Amino acid sequence: MQNIDISNFIEYIEFIENNQFNYNISTAIMERSASAINNYGKKAWSEIIISYVKFSNKNFNITHPNKIMLTESDYEWAKDIYDFLLQEKEQISQYQALCCLMLKAFLIKQNKEIKNKIEVLLHYSLDVLNVYLELETIIIDKYFKNEKSVKKIFEKIENFSKDTVKKILNTTWDISHVRLMELTLAEDNKDVEEVFLPYFSSRDLAFNELSEINPIKMFIIYEEQSFAIRKKGISDICTNESLLSKIENETEKRKINVNKVDLEGEKIKLMNEVKYKQNLLFKK
Repeated sequence: MQNIDISNFIEYIEFIENNQFNYNISTAIMERSASAINNYGKKAWSEIIISYVKFSNKNFNITHPNKIMLTESDYEWAKDIYDFLLQEKEQISQYQALCCLMLKAFLIKQNKEIKNKIEVLLHYSLDVLNVYLELETIIIDKYFKNEKSVKKIFEKIENFSKDTVKKILNTTWDISHVRLMELTLAEDNKDVEEVFLPYFSSRDLAFNELSEINPIKMFIIYEEQSFAIRKKGISDICTNESLLSKIENETEKRKINVNKVDLEGEKIKLMNEVKYKQNLLFKK
């Protein structure tokens, strides 16, 4: 473990165990599985997954972790997690759409000639991607305005650097965790009498900003669908009546058209545009 206070980490693990929290690493697995993994990465992740399976054993002791002997079913569970890690994730369309949105947002931010950046981004989102991601759009609006409330989240992609695309995609995953939390909340509370509230644990201070930007006022689960009602909506940042009308009245049209969008192709096109402009600046 690098850059970790071991005593604090052990205290944290014991806190989870002593309070009998349920836990999983699904968001970390989904994040890592979205890109190619080299042989070193495969070895590292196999060790992480085995450690997680050991930690899940009721007899696990943080001071003697290697004393846990895994059963055949434990190894089968670990293999299922590992196989999921290596699968191609074409089905993660929402993440792909968000990647496109963030790459486009970065390019818009760098273009000093664009005055109303959020309107340009909304047109792109609605007419090209055929998606409407209100939460992320409101976060990006703060990015356009250089607000202090999102400084940590976007500090690595304020301008071009030598690894611009990588940093944009990393930032995209940070933001996507908010949606994954909502998904977890919805899944954990389907057809149950008690309400289960998820926690998200990370050493990354950017997540503190994300949780405070636009807090949820109400979360509704109804007939297999979930809805998050937040403090701020799109009308708080956009006054263009034509755009607001498109958002409200073209939902069904977007549902049909989004299936025709080559999100991976659009993502690659935007990545190449970012790399091209980056290389011009750094004269590669």
